[in-house]
Amino acid sequence: MKKMILAGALTLAGITGATAFIPETKAAAATQEQSFTKFYSLQTGSSSEQEPVFLQKGQELTIQPNSKTPSYSVYDSNHKLIGRYSDGYGRIFTAKTDGNMYVQFHAPYVYYSPVSFSVTYTIR
Repeated sequence: MKKMILAGALTLAGITGATAFIPETKAAAATQEQSFTKFYSLQTGSSSEQEPVFLQKGQELTIQPNSKTPSYSVYDSNHKLIGRYSDGYGRIFTAKTDGNMYVQFHAPYVYYSPVSFSVTYTIR
């Protein structure tokens, strides 16, 4: 009896196009997103090295600083400046070609001690 009910439900799902019996696996979703956090400490008025982040065409890079203190610049794979941002908000950038996208942080001149902060990068 249980087999008949299950078979009927599967047939109904096939007819209506429902995918209730085929859940998306967490493993498949996990391979599509990768996050990592980096910690920085910059002397006042200095800049970090350009951080390369490899992206394939169409992938998105989210940059989320935890502080409004540093500004940052983003460059494409040809080292062409995409933009410079200083408000501390996260932004999403989409790769137009395969290759590295570069991120560089800049500490302001107004502090006497090093500026320490972290940044979370997410690749989708």
